[in-house]
Amino acid sequence: MAVFQSAGYALRFIGGCVRDALLDERPHDLDLATDALPDRVMALVDEADGMKAIPTGIDHGTVTVLVDDERYEITTLRQDIDTDGRHAVVAFGTDWQADAQRRDFTINALNMTADGVIEDWTGGFADLKAHRVRFIGTAATRIQEDYLRMLRFFRFHIRFGGDAPDPDAMAGCRQFADQVTQLSGERIQDEISRLIVIPQAERALVLMDQVGLLRAAMTVDVSPDYLAKAVAFDRYPRANGLLGCRLLLPDDQAQLNQVADRLKISNAGRRRLISTAGVAHVDWSRMTVKRLRLLAFREGREAAQDFLWLAVTRGFIDADQFTAFHDDLAAWEPPALPVDGHDVMARGIGAGPMVKQALSHLEEWWFDQDCQADQAALLAELDRWQSVQETHANSNL
Repeated sequence: MAVFQSAGYALRFIGGCVRDALLDERPHDLDLATDALPDRVMALVDEADGMKAIPTGIDHGTVTVLVDDERYEITTLRQDIDTDGRHAVVAFGTDWQADAQRRDFTINALNMTADGVIEDWTGGFADLKAHRVRFIGTAATRIQEDYLRMLRFFRFHIRFGGDAPDPDAMAGCRQFADQVTQLSGERIQDEISRLIVIPQAERALVLMDQVGLLRAAMTVDVSPDYLAKAVAFDRYPRANGLLGCRLLLPDDQAQLNQVADRLKISNAGRRRLISTAGVAHVDWSRMTVKRLRLLAFREGREAAQDFLWLAVTRGFIDADQFTAFHDDLAAWEPPALPVDGHDVMARGIGAGPMVKQALSHLEEWWFDQDCQADQAALLAELDRWQSVQETHANSNL
């Protein structure tokens, strides 16, 4: 701030860090705004000792500054020239009030000077004290500038608002809910991921469902109640965002693939979602520790735990069964099968589906033996299984 002030420019903390500081919370990001143009910001920082400027978003006026390994984002004051609900054409300016008026919510439009003076052009300070989250101006206007603001509203309401959401905001979200389809999958995924891991996210999801926004964003019918059932358990892993997302979704492989496509979920995330599609087809009345361990062995411990969460929230198992299975999985270390595909093919089984079938059979047999059988015993079982398969094939000739 001293560097900018000495050059005749203002530099102030802006937005979320000011809001969090007023709530006695430690800010996650330290964002600043200035009336200096981006090229001038770069020059001032590069000329200063111990600072480095990185033009991370310079076309939109943002420069990242490194100071003693700490990152600060400095953005030049802006005004929106044109918006289409996804992108904005901006012009740089020097008007702090105009910059505040273009932001989303009143509580995010506060700025603070170097000597701690708060500047509030939108009534954000009063809203913060009243636990009220509202759009600057009208919700309809702000939403049409960027449809992502609908998703952001519910996350901010749950964090900073009271029990009842702002009526104007709810009306605006209901009016434009279907427009969320214009947003990229990456932007939707990022916002859903941020929301679903915060305390009381289930409340936000219910509200989003009421205005039709959750269905429009996820592209399939969702069930927020399942997440509410999961978080009632003390051991629910709130930070596990993919599990939280999966709890909302239907148990249908095609629809899970549809969501993965829409939200641009990673290949690993997609596999984890799809691996639990058959939860309703599992005979949970016959589920044992051995069978669940086999599932974890094949799909991974995380996927098996997802199965358990889905099973208990959908009523396939009760809380006591869930606890017993969950505790066993948490303590269990998956062993290594003493044979592999090369061993199978060495027995004369050609590469292809038969190798997979043979290994699947060996895995089940091995787990029935409590994973105690050694390689020789497994190969003997493989020979027996192969003989049965050949006899069956010959009988069908």
